[in-house]
Amino acid sequence: MSYNLEALKRADAERERGAVPTLRSHGTPAATVTTGRPAGRLWIAALAAVVVVLLAALAWTLLRQPAPLAVVAQVPAVVPAPVIAVPPTPAEPPRAATTAP
Repeated sequence: MSYNLEALKRADAERERGAVPTLRSHGTPAATVTTGRPAGRLWIAALAAVVVVLLAALAWTLLRQPAPLAVVAQVPAVVPAPVIAVPPTPAEPPRAATTAP
C-alpha cells in the first residue's frame, strides 16, 4: 500500500512540474524518454518526396514537346479525262461488184 501511495505522490510532483508520467517513464530518467517526433518527421519527409515526384511527372507531361510529324509527299490525284460518247458511224453498204464489158 505504501508503494502505491509513494507512486501517487511522485506522479503529483511530476504533474506540478509539467511533466506527465507515462507507462514507459516509470524507473527511467526523463532525459532518456523519447517523444516519437522523429517518426513523424519521417512521414512528413516521405510525403514531401512523393509530392515532389508527382509534380515533376506532371510538369514533364505538360511541358514536353510533341514529336515532329513525318512529312509525307503529297502526290496530286490523277483525274481521268472525261469520256465523250461518240455515236458509231454507220457502216457503208457493200458495193456491188462491177463487171467490166
